[in-house]
Amino acid sequence: MFSISSHELTDILIKLGMAFFVGGIVGAEREYKNKTAGFRTLILICTGAMLFTVLAVKMDITNSARIIANIVVGIGFLGGGVIFKDESKVTGITTASIIWVTAALGVCIGLGYYILAIIFMISIIIVLLLFSRIEYYIDNNHQIKQYEIYTMLDTSSMHFIEQQAAAHQLKISNKTIRKENDKMIIIIRLIGSPESQHLFADDLLRSNIIVSFKC
Repeated sequence: MFSISSHELTDILIKLGMAFFVGGIVGAEREYKNKTAGFRTLILICTGAMLFTVLAVKMDITNSARIIANIVVGIGFLGGGVIFKDESKVTGITTASIIWVTAALGVCIGLGYYILAIIFMISIIIVLLLFSRIEYYIDNNHQIKQYEIYTMLDTSSMHFIEQQAAAHQLKISNKTIRKENDKMIIIIRLIGSPESQHLFADDLLRSNIIVSFKC
């Protein structure tokens, strides 16, 4: 049992308000984008991390860093639950990272580093809002696709494919050629914008040289 003075209670209420504010700001951005961990979830994570930190300091534990370390472990387990993997891609890594960093903000508030928590909250919002536009720009100008193209045994087939790739400003990162019965199989990996990839695929569909392809 331990008592709480009015001064300590005021301090805890300030920290609670800060945790609500910081967690809410980050959570609002996630809620707006309809992500798994949204407004309420991130407020609770920030508040919980703050509370564990306050209790560790209040109970005068010799090594309160152990409590904080266990917060990191527990949040890691929670974050792992939002990561999903299928055959084509992994999703939820950004959400898991947000859960982790929001808990760090809660620890920061629990230790009384309010200015530091605000600075890092602003940094997180900048990353989520501004950097997402940079990421979108990169994704729309740097898409990697691999094509498996079946053609007749014709030496002009590879020249045609390279010509069309160059015409649509697609960079060839890798290519292999093998023969199978009366056909030639060309496996080629191209780098470029989604629009260029689409136009290249249209050219393959219209060509009499190409028997079939998949990507």
